[in-house]
Amino acid sequence: MIRESMYYVNEALKALQAVDAKPAIDWTNVWLGDLKIRCGETEEGEAILDVVEESMSATRAMISFHVAKGNLGKIQGDFDSEVGAYRAAEKMIDELLAKAVDQSTGGSEVQVEVVKQ
Repeated sequence: MIRESMYYVNEALKALQAVDAKPAIDWTNVWLGDLKIRCGETEEGEAILDVVEESMSATRAMISFHVAKGNLGKIQGDFDSEVGAYRAAEKMIDELLAKAVDQSTGGSEVQVEVVKQ
């Protein structure tokens, strides 16, 4: 099923490249790299992620990128790399959430009360 998914991701990539949709191309390449890693083509998947990493900006797609890098670390048995990648994804999520909260409150500080259980 992963190979079938890779076929459709490759087809989507062709369409995106035809219209030069750069952010969507990056995101699709992250999917492709992750799929290759998951089906055992780790060197190919890693190469795709390395190329994408150089061209991506700090967007939601970068979260998927870090998760894919975490999958690569897991498959390669590099658990420090795996955890580091997941922590980078978590940091980006926190930053995007903080930005969203800041925009929704007009830039004012938001007080959050943490309830201990």
